[in-house]
Amino acid sequence: MLDQIINFLCCNVRGLNDYNGCITVNEIVAATTCQIVCLQETKLESISPADACFLGANRLHGFAERPAIGTRGGILLLWDDSKVQVTDIVTTEFCLSASVHIFNSDRNFKITTVYGPTARNEVVKDSSTHKGSQVIDEEDETNCPGKLYPKSDADEIERKWLRRYIKQLGEYSDIYNEIMAREDDDGTPFPPHPLKVFPRATAECILRDSNCYHRVYKTHDTSATASALGYCTPKEMLQFFSVCLSSSAASYPISVYGIFAVRDELDPRRNYIFNCPREDAVTIEKQDSFVLPLCSPCRGMYVRDRALLEANLWVKEGGKGSVDKQLFSAYAEIDIRAEYNYMLHVRIPSDDCNLDIKCMALTRSVETVIQVYAKVGHPCHVRFTAFSTCYDDYEILIFDGKLFGNEKLFQHVVTVKENEKLDVLLKVEQSLFQWTFQDEHVGAVCSPDDSIFAYGHFFVRVFFAPKDYQRNSPTTF
Repeated sequence: MLDQIINFLCCNVRGLNDYNGCITVNEIVAATTCQIVCLQETKLESISPADACFLGANRLHGFAERPAIGTRGGILLLWDDSKVQVTDIVTTEFCLSASVHIFNSDRNFKITTVYGPTARNEVVKDSSTHKGSQVIDEEDETNCPGKLYPKSDADEIERKWLRRYIKQLGEYSDIYNEIMAREDDDGTPFPPHPLKVFPRATAECILRDSNCYHRVYKTHDTSATASALGYCTPKEMLQFFSVCLSSSAASYPISVYGIFAVRDELDPRRNYIFNCPREDAVTIEKQDSFVLPLCSPCRGMYVRDRALLEANLWVKEGGKGSVDKQLFSAYAEIDIRAEYNYMLHVRIPSDDCNLDIKCMALTRSVETVIQVYAKVGHPCHVRFTAFSTCYDDYEILIFDGKLFGNEKLFQHVVTVKENEKLDVLLKVEQSLFQWTFQDEHVGAVCSPDDSIFAYGHFFVRVFFAPKDYQRNSPTTF
């Protein structure tokens, strides 16, 4: 008989590569007192310590895995390393075994968790919530157009797509090498690196594979992500600085509207950084690249290795009864697994139009909310920007426009590396004022002097990591 009771939890999770599945496991484990958890059919080729800790409700810190083969199988063993010691971990084709020693006891035992293949070949998708789980018919769960293609077309579509992408990479490399080969540095900028732009349907889409990007990123859901989602601890995050549009197909000037959004690992619903309705279409006067006026994302963008960028831009036609023309539409995946902590200059290319993007993937960073209150006594042009030393000399535009009279309160969400300072800069007429903030400091570390009152009343406050996703109720979508 064991001196200390050890509780086990064992379940088939039917995939942990979607938001709802991970939330469900986290809540189930949190609701139990188990010290050891065995999860089968994770469908994960690898898992990070942070993700394993989250699945273990942040109290099971030990883990071992038998990686999935592609999207098949996968075993994850989690344990409370303050209660038990797990050693001699062995993985085979269908199982994971380990020796377990119970602390404060002379008891030892061996545990083996098994997941084997079934006789059927179809993919089973889990759409679990904490209140129960169900199997959703894959034809109903997504707008993926792959079902419209015969499976015999999958290989040829994949080859055409790869040839196109390889050609783009080759053109980029030629320009890059030409610039590098010059003896004198004449300041010629390097070209933006082309992103992987998905075709309407990939081979995974046609073959109904769970790696289909429409399923992974839930592109059928066009709602906005919840602003309440976020972490209170440092994570890998994205920060966007600019998105430039250039087009050779349009006759200028043109009025452009539409969306640019990010779908990340926290919640694949849209997180807008450009969201312009038709009635507020922005005018582009010249054919040269035009910087889209970005808006604040509703929350931080969390990404360990990749995220999906979604663009859908239209040209507003002015005549009565005229039909607007689609200027740009694309799903592109940004892969940043080896690209942390320096500026990324990337491109979403198309035949007649390009989107050039400058962004950074920052390690150990926190979501930061900037709130600005302003009231001025006479009309003046006001420009608020944010800057941190981790931004590589780039700044984030918060507000740029005329203010007069009425109180104005606006908010912007940015990403800041852990313990870095954040400067909020105000330029009004010919004067420049600065507030400096740092995590774990109450209020501003540095504020403008009284000369700012000559222009009006301005109040700035900053919240570092104000959310805790693990205490929020799961969002169902």
